[in-house]
Amino acid sequence: MRITKLIMASVVILCSLVANAELVQPVDSNFAPVVSKSDMYVLFDSSEGAVQQLTNNIRRSIGSDLSKKVILVYEKPQRKNAVKIRKVLRKLGLSSKHIRLIKKKNAIYPLYAQVKSVGRKKATCESTKLDQVFFDEHHPCALKNNQRIQLKY
Repeated sequence: MRITKLIMASVVILCSLVANAELVQPVDSNFAPVVSKSDMYVLFDSSEGAVQQLTNNIRRSIGSDLSKKVILVYEKPQRKNAVKIRKVLRKLGLSSKHIRLIKKKNAIYPLYAQVKSVGRKKATCESTKLDQVFFDEHHPCALKNNQRIQLKY
């Protein structure tokens, strides 16, 4: 009886851990030509100009790539500003799936935004190569060979 209760308790704990677990994604890889990027912008004071500056920084970071994800983390007094920024981003064309509002009691800053994206890894290119027989798709470079430029992408 005691053993079954222990087993049941451990199964319940294990299931709750699995349900609350978030997958860890690698931020850098040797075999993948992509890298996970995250930009963070902070609201230092609650004036209207500071909110506008934060909104402009987020818009500049998003640019024309509407697949980027924005996470707005706020404390209770800054909810109005977070909702205002979300409305501006929705008017910009960003999907509501890509905007996430998170309320924290003890946040680092009263309101801050993280803009997450996946981009290409920077290639380390040499200035001159004598002969390159095989093309490495993970390191695309423009090669100078026999005074001709061969673009490899």
